[in-house]
Amino acid sequence: MTAVAGQLIDNKTINAAMDLDQRIRECLRDYVQLGKLLMEMRDNQAYRPVGPYDTFEDYCKDVEGLAYTRAKEKIRAYLVHKAIVENLGDQNRAPRLENQVCQLFAHDGAIANFKTEKRIVEKRDGTKTQVEVPVEVANPKKVADQWAAIVKAYDEKVERSQKVHQERVEAAREAGEPEPVYRRPKLTGSFVVNELPYQYQPARKTSGEAHHFVRWMSKIMTGTDALVKLYEDETGRWDRLVAHPDRKRLTPDVIEMILDDIDETVEVLQRFKKDIKNEFSK
Repeated sequence: MTAVAGQLIDNKTINAAMDLDQRIRECLRDYVQLGKLLMEMRDNQAYRPVGPYDTFEDYCKDVEGLAYTRAKEKIRAYLVHKAIVENLGDQNRAPRLENQVCQLFAHDGAIANFKTEKRIVEKRDGTKTQVEVPVEVANPKKVADQWAAIVKAYDEKVERSQKVHQERVEAAREAGEPEPVYRRPKLTGSFVVNELPYQYQPARKTSGEAHHFVRWMSKIMTGTDALVKLYEDETGRWDRLVAHPDRKRLTPDVIEMILDDIDETVEVLQRFKKDIKNEFSK
């Protein structure tokens, strides 16, 4: 028997707590398992037999690579994953990455919110403090349905990409060129955000059509910066391009098409420049 904070704790409880602590430290990259273990550690106050920790927050500070705020995020991510699995009934289509599931709760007004409980935590010195902790997803059906919609949109994107790839493969075969490598689209956190209903997306500096216009213009300017770097690069990239054997594939027709595309791009940018200047300089 061991005394912890004035209480006698049997060796079985201590060994179980130590085992739980070891499992947490070994699975820091598995957000589902880690969130589940952290929730167990928090709810059972199993951190006390492990070491001189007054609170769950103190315990998290001592685990390398894990802060208290990250521990709370892991627990919320686990609760969202659990809600999705239980309501969809398909473990294989559940979120695999933390950055996917975090987008469902990581900002104000997110689609997932949580039921919480207020708990009293007694420290070793006898003082008490109140903490509020998430215990389950408040709207599991809504979260699961939205994730199903995101997965469906992703499947459609994959199907479109496979179709485009097949067309490129056939074109390469006809031209006697090497077949292109297929790169499957990834279900990233950014994809999740873009597929969320508008009211659940993170707040942006611009909204609606204005946001899409700004993002589109940013892409154009990024491309323009790349062209400027290509033109001004001091490492001789342009010279290497000109000297490369593949330049033989740039037939006069292809060169003419490239020049026409550049002219059209310049014309569109000049038109936008004029319109923006006239509209927003008033």
